[in-house]
Amino acid sequence: MTSAILLIPGNTNTTSFGNCITAATEALRENRRNPSASFEKVHVLHTRQSLMSFSSWKNSDDWLRTSGLQHSDLVHHVIEINQGDDQRLDKLVSSVAEATSSKLSSECYFDLTGGITQTKVALAILAFLLGSTNVYTLEIDFDNPAEQREWPIAKLRDAGVSISYRKISGLERFDSFGLANLTSVVRVNTRLADLRKELEARVSNRKIEVEHLISVLRIAEKSHLDQLQRIRSAIVDEHAERASTRSLLFHSMAAAEALIDLIVNDSSGLTLGRKLQMLKDRAEASSPHPIDSQTLRHLSELLLRLRNRAAHWSDTTPDLHSLVLQGELGLNISRSFIWLLTMSLESLLNETGEITHIQIREDSEIDDGEWFVGIDGDATGGHIARTMRNSADCGQEIKEQSKRISTAIDDLRQKIVARCGKKSILFATGDNILFSGKISASFIRSLLSTYQQKTQLTASAGIGRTPHQAAIALSLAKAEGGGTMKVITIADD
Repeated sequence: MTSAILLIPGNTNTTSFGNCITAATEALRENRRNPSASFEKVHVLHTRQSLMSFSSWKNSDDWLRTSGLQHSDLVHHVIEINQGDDQRLDKLVSSVAEATSSKLSSECYFDLTGGITQTKVALAILAFLLGSTNVYTLEIDFDNPAEQREWPIAKLRDAGVSISYRKISGLERFDSFGLANLTSVVRVNTRLADLRKELEARVSNRKIEVEHLISVLRIAEKSHLDQLQRIRSAIVDEHAERASTRSLLFHSMAAAEALIDLIVNDSSGLTLGRKLQMLKDRAEASSPHPIDSQTLRHLSELLLRLRNRAAHWSDTTPDLHSLVLQGELGLNISRSFIWLLTMSLESLLNETGEITHIQIREDSEIDDGEWFVGIDGDATGGHIARTMRNSADCGQEIKEQSKRISTAIDDLRQKIVARCGKKSILFATGDNILFSGKISASFIRSLLSTYQQKTQLTASAGIGRTPHQAAIALSLAKAEGGGTMKVITIADD
């Protein structure tokens, strides 16, 4: 049998506090059909005043013993009344989270009889959020309150006083209300307002596009809430739910695509797959970028699959439960994707705050005019690390590899000078070289081939109209695994 815990507000009336623990223990024993069951821990949410009252409580050992407890089983959390509302709430939430983190909802008991109002309200809400159904309050109909308030439960019962430890039932019904009515709608509207604010702060000159994104996402959110309400109300038609799920997936993906269109210029007529590839190119070109390439790749693949699912729907869709899960999955992925990109937009902006418009050029286009070229060896550090791990004479091997790399860079330098002139070399050291001049795609490939022949390692090349563009192109080439070349231009750069 798993162990249960009790969460209870402190009380300056120690008799009432003790009676609540007694009543809670009786409820536990009845629920578990075990006359000797007791709480593993009792978490008491005190004010400083109730803690002082507890500390001076006479015969507390005897009271606790009747419930199978001792003082070491009680955990005291102090909530300062003179703290601000936010601080008190934070303390309450953190105390409850600490107490319940390793427990099932069925193992958590809440007593709401005594204590200050804020503590009782917070405990009731947290019990609802945790899904606990073990929420109680002790109700005693005293015949002589002035005298009987100091009596223990056993004595009250002997005197025939009416006592009820009443379970507060139906908290879970608030969940249905929230989904169908006010709370979820308000939360959705708040999320959308926050998203609009964040986007407009980053791309203030694209308000029409932002509003389009928000409106499409709002349709998806409403479709999701409506579908959940129908399921909960058992007003379900499977054909209608298929159409609803398809619409939900379509609008979720359309909202994500609207954000991609903000970032990827000249995207009209392109497929979502191509747009996502261009987005990944821009993210790879931003150094450093908050979204690592693998995360963006996985999210992009999920988006593309779900978009294709919505576009190529069939009537052989699985059962209703699977339909709802697919719709919810699509909306959640779209939300995450949109927020992740929104909070990372700064890394995709240029110095004037505009979204950087990177254009990937064909290799053949470098036959025209002056270009800057950056070449960098791929995975040199990884090779050295493997050598150190696998070679008994790693020092000598590293020296020889370093010599091979230096020889390769010298050979590249000579080839570049012969074609572009002595002043073309801007930088050449280690496994890196940067130069400018009139070049061709075949010439760059020959340089990469020379490097690989000399070192047995690949190198990548990035080509652009400026050193900055060459550096971005180089990062794009490396993002494809190395051994390749990329040519880019950037508008207004």
